[in-house]
Amino acid sequence: GNRPLPLPHLWTRSIRPHQWRHHRPMDRLLDELRELASRKGGVILASDLRCLRMEDAERAAAVRRLFRLRRGAYAPDPPVDAAARHRLTIAAVLRQLSRGGGNVAASHISAALLHGLPVPPGALSTVHVLVSSTGVRRGVRHGVHTHAATSRGGANPVFGTTTIGGLAVTDPVTTVLACARTLPVVEAVAIADAALNREMVQLQARDSLCSLPLAARSTSASVFRRDSAAWS
Repeated sequence: GNRPLPLPHLWTRSIRPHQWRHHRPMDRLLDELRELASRKGGVILASDLRCLRMEDAERAAAVRRLFRLRRGAYAPDPPVDAAARHRLTIAAVLRQLSRGGGNVAASHISAALLHGLPVPPGALSTVHVLVSSTGVRRGVRHGVHTHAATSRGGANPVFGTTTIGGLAVTDPVTTVLACARTLPVVEAVAIADAALNREMVQLQARDSLCSLPLAARSTSASVFRRDSAAWS
C-alpha cells in the first residue's frame, strides 16, 4: 500500500541526540565568545559567529545568551549603563560600516563620549559617525546618524581623527565644533568648557571656527565666546 507521509514536525532540520555530545558546554562557549569580543572591540558580529565552527542550533543558542546591541551585533554581557552600551554600539557600527570602504569615525556626541566629555544621557540613543565616501547615505537609519565628510563640490574631506581604545574618532577640535553646531547651546557649552579645561582644544579651535560657513559660525561662536580669554 501507499506509505504515509512523514509528519510535518519531522520535516524541519533538527539535531540528532548523538550530535549533542559534540556541543561545547554553554559556559565554555560563552567564555570563548568573551575572549573573541576582547579582540574585536568588545563586540561580536554575526559574521564572527558564522566563522566559528559550530552547529546552527549551537550558534542560535549562543545568540540567545548574548546581549543584542543592534542588528547583527552583540556583546558577551549586558552593559552596565547607557554610556557603556553606547560605546559598544559605536564599536559595532564602526566595524560594520568599515566593510563598505571609505574612512569612518565616531563623531559628534558619540565622539564626545569617547573623549570623556560630558554628554546628555538623552542623546545616547543614536550613534553618530562621519564617513568620507562619495556614495554615503546621510541621515538617520537604524539608530545611526551618518554624516558625510565630503564637501558639496566633492573635494577631499578635511577633518581630524584619532584613535581611542582602538576606535576611530574625530579629534577634539572637530568633535567640539560638531557638537557646537548640532546641540543646544547649554549642552554644547558644557562640552566645550570641559575640552578647554582639559586643554584638549586651544588656539586651533578658534581658527577652525573662523573657517566655518557663516550660518554655522554664529552657534559655534556663542559656545566659545565666554572662553575667548583662554585663546588670547
